[in-house]
Amino acid sequence: MRKRLKWSSMALALSLVSSRQSFAQNVDHVIGAPFTATVSSTFTKDGKITQSTIQLARASNGSTYRATYLANGEVSSIEIEDIPNNRSINITLLAKSPFDHVYRLSKPIRGKFMTDSVEAINQQLKRTERFWVEQPDRPKPNGQVHYVSLGEKNSEGMTLFGFHSERTYTDGRKCISEFWRSDLGFMLSSKTVCPGEDKQDSFILTNLRREEPDTNLFEIPTNSSPMTDQQLDANTVSIIENQTGVRKSSALLPGIEEGVPFPYQSSTLGWFEVVQNRSSSNLVAFNAPYQCPRGGPLFHYDGLLFGNSITPPGDGIVIGAGDLSKCTGGVDAAIFSDGHAEGDLQELTSLYAWRRGAYQGLVESIRHLNAIASKQESVEFAAKALPGEFHSTDMKTIQTESIGYNFVSGIVVKRLSNFNTDHTVPYLTVPSEDVERIPRIEEVMKAEGLSRDEASVVILSRSLERWRSVLEGHLQLPAVK
Repeated sequence: MRKRLKWSSMALALSLVSSRQSFAQNVDHVIGAPFTATVSSTFTKDGKITQSTIQLARASNGSTYRATYLANGEVSSIEIEDIPNNRSINITLLAKSPFDHVYRLSKPIRGKFMTDSVEAINQQLKRTERFWVEQPDRPKPNGQVHYVSLGEKNSEGMTLFGFHSERTYTDGRKCISEFWRSDLGFMLSSKTVCPGEDKQDSFILTNLRREEPDTNLFEIPTNSSPMTDQQLDANTVSIIENQTGVRKSSALLPGIEEGVPFPYQSSTLGWFEVVQNRSSSNLVAFNAPYQCPRGGPLFHYDGLLFGNSITPPGDGIVIGAGDLSKCTGGVDAAIFSDGHAEGDLQELTSLYAWRRGAYQGLVESIRHLNAIASKQESVEFAAKALPGEFHSTDMKTIQTESIGYNFVSGIVVKRLSNFNTDHTVPYLTVPSEDVERIPRIEEVMKAEGLSRDEASVVILSRSLERWRSVLEGHLQLPAVK
C-alpha cells in the first residue's frame, strides 16, 4: 500500500512543489460560481520587467485550479484544491527535475477547506467599504498605511469593490496601491507604484468566462506519479552499495523507520532521508542530528512549536540528512500524540526543554500585551523588556529552555517593533479543528469599540493564548518506551 510523504520546508525550498501564489491570485472557494480566467502580471524594478501568466478555474462545487506558466508558454506547476475530497493536489512539471510529473497530496492547513457564497462575500466587502467611509482613515506618516474606499462598480454581472492604499515611509518615499476585488471571490486588478524605488507591480484578470470549466482540470494527470516511498527508494539504489557510514541504532525508536539518505539531483544540493511513522499514533516532534567532518544538519521538528505538519501513522516526511559515507546520525528522539516518547533520554529532555522555554515566552508575551491593552505599558517598553525576562530553576536545561523562550519572544518583539506598520497576526498551526477562530481585526474593532492599533494588540494576545493552550499539558517528559 502506498503512503503519502510530506516534505519539510527545507525540501520545499528546492521547488519540489510549486510555491503558494501571492494574495493577488488566491481564489475563494465559492459554491455555485464557476469560471475560468487568465491572470497576467508585470513586475518592474530598475527598468527590468518580469512577466508571468496564471490560468485560473473554479468549479460549481468550489474546487479551484491554478496553473503557472513559464515565459516559453510551458506549464511549470499546477495546484488543485479539491473541495469534495478535502485535499490539495500539487503537481510539479519541471523537465530538468527528478520530480517532473510528480504530484503530492496534502490536507488543508486548517484541517478543512472553508466554502463561501457570492452573497456572503458581497456583504463582507460592503462592510469593509462602509467602515472606511464611516470612519475615514486619515493620512499616516512613518510607514503606516492609509486606506480609502473607491466605491463600487458593476462589470460583467459582478460587483467590484475598489480600495486605495498609500504607505509613507520616514524618508518620504511612498508606495501607492489601487485594487478592485470581485464578489465572485477573486481580485480583478491591482497596481502598486513606488516612485522613489522605480518599482511597479501590477496584474489584471482577463478572459473571464462564467461557465463550468472542463472537469479534467481537477483530476490528477494520468502521466503523473505520486510522491511515495517507493519512488524515493528508487533514488537510493545507486548509493546503497557504496554506503560506508553506520546509522544510529533504532532499538530505542520502534515507532520510527528511516530510509537510506539520498542526494537531491547531486550531493552538492544536499542529502535527504525518509522518516516513516510506524507507531499507532501521530508523530508530533523529533530530533535528527548528523555529525560530519565539517559539521552537519540538525533537523528539529515540532508540530506544537513551529507549525510543522503532524505525521499520521503510516505516513512519512522527507528531511535533511547527511551522506553516510562521511557522516553518522539520524533520528535520536521522537514524541507521539498518545503521550509516549521514544529515543535518547538526553535528547528527549532537550525537546521538552524547548517547549517549556517557549511556553514561558508565551506567558510573558501575553502579560505584556494585556498591559499594553489596558494602557499600563507602552509598546516600546514591552518590546525592550520581553527579551530579558527569561528565568529557569533547572541548570541542566537552562540553555535549551532559553532557546525556546527566545524563539517566541523574538517573534513577538519583531511584531511589536513593527507595530505601526504591521497589523498581521503570526500564523500558528494548531493541531485541532475545534479551536475558536481568531476574529478579524475589523470584527474586534466593531464589537469592542477599539481603534485599529488596540484591536491589533487584542488579536495578537488571543492568538498567543491559543498557542499557549496547545502547548499546555505537553511540557514534561513522560515515561520513555
